[in-house]
Amino acid sequence: MRKAQRKLIASLSSDLCKGFLLAGAVSYATGTADALALILQIWLAILAFITAYTLVEDE
Repeated sequence: MRKAQRKLIASLSSDLCKGFLLAGAVSYATGTADALALILQIWLAILAFITAYTLVEDE
């Protein structure tokens, strides 16, 4: 179970990094305000946390 949790945490951090990069790329490409990019990054982090929490609870 510990190995699964460590693997989940590693993949979660990777997904968070990808989410932040995606939010930054979308913000840069569309020329939107930095506040919009920040809101999108926070939203992605919340979704990733909820996903990780539900996966850990299922085990």
